[in-house]
Amino acid sequence: MHKKKIKGTNYYYTSVRENGKIKTIYLGRDEEEALRRERELKSTRIRTFDHSLTNKRLLISVFLFLLVAGAVFLFRVPIVGYFTAGIIGEENLTVEFTFQSQDFLPKDMIVEVSLENQTSNLTLEEFIEKSGSDLEVETGNFSSPGTELNGSGEGYGAKGENRTVSLDLSEFNISLPEEPGEYVVKLSIVYNESVLKETVKNLTVPERFVFDSDGDGDPDTTDCDSENPEVYHGAEEICDDGVDNNCDGLVDLGDPECEIECEDNDKDGYDTCEPDMDCDDNEPDVNPGAKEICGNEIDEDCDGEDEPCEVRVIDCVDQKCFKIRNSSLDYVAAFDDLGNTYISGILYESTSESPGEKDFIIRDVSGYPNAWVDDATGNLYLTGVIFENQEILEIMKPVGSSFEIRNTNKTVVTYLDGETGNLYLKKRLHQNSEIR
Repeated sequence: MHKKKIKGTNYYYTSVRENGKIKTIYLGRDEEEALRRERELKSTRIRTFDHSLTNKRLLISVFLFLLVAGAVFLFRVPIVGYFTAGIIGEENLTVEFTFQSQDFLPKDMIVEVSLENQTSNLTLEEFIEKSGSDLEVETGNFSSPGTELNGSGEGYGAKGENRTVSLDLSEFNISLPEEPGEYVVKLSIVYNESVLKETVKNLTVPERFVFDSDGDGDPDTTDCDSENPEVYHGAEEICDDGVDNNCDGLVDLGDPECEIECEDNDKDGYDTCEPDMDCDDNEPDVNPGAKEICGNEIDEDCDGEDEPCEVRVIDCVDQKCFKIRNSSLDYVAAFDDLGNTYISGILYESTSESPGEKDFIIRDVSGYPNAWVDDATGNLYLTGVIFENQEILEIMKPVGSSFEIRNTNKTVVTYLDGETGNLYLKKRLHQNSEIR
């Protein structure tokens, strides 16, 4: 009885020969029940055995034994034989080589095995070394009764007793067929291009029970994921799930089945193919080359995360500042004497939104809001864009600017262009600041 364990469950089965073929019979998953069924099966086969044929074979065997024993006694002829070679076993085949008492065989004799389109050979010396036998190379005259073997040199002998040497067929690099059917294994013993002995063995490869745990038609032995019925040889490759669906060793876009067309819908110069893939192809301000705006919950530069804003504390008690309060009297913006601008929120450029009633609003001469600081969040909204580190603002400042800040030296350090809505700073804008 044989046992195979699959996903924690034992399966029991046995093998019987019928009409020259091996038949595998499933006995169940309970060990005691499987043993009972096996005993019943063997008992049935014994009762149906042909007793008369057995008796005839027994009589013939006894007669032949008595005949040979009588010949030995009458003629006192010692029984000697020549070497034998054959293949034994049913599933795990073994090549067996037997030295008789008077054999002395050359070490370069060839032991050749053929199966289907496979042929492999070893010298007798290699055969013995691989088998682990303790037979040693000696020098003498080659002989084996019943063969035309002659010559002399290095070889192997049995030293007056029969010696058998065995070697697994796999040592010949011969693979047994996987497809069920009838096959012939041929063994040839060759020396000086002459075949000294040749024998064949019929090999039956039976139908085997195939386990398919997930029921997808791909056996567990070949299925690259035997627990997922959506993964098997021949399945359609899904190109974005990180799984090798068709078991070809290639995943997603690495599989030839996943040929995709690269697109650039927002025309920002970045398409939907790797590398430098656009993570939002419908938004031109989002791509791997875009400037990241901290704290707005948008991944502008496609690095996989929104950059958090660094909290900067500005203490206007210790330095001269122009500060803006919200309706709760909290500071939401400040402009220092050096030309730095601080906001408690974050910056939004080129906005199309509108300010709220409580927001701090900077308007142009026509009353249009060019910029504002949100009363609740401290975010700065510009209808234009920001320019930092502008050292010559006094010369650059256009006539009619809608908002400007001068330091204690009467120098312009910040101004908002009333026509474009652009904000110019002598130094930098610091977002997410804590203003005191």
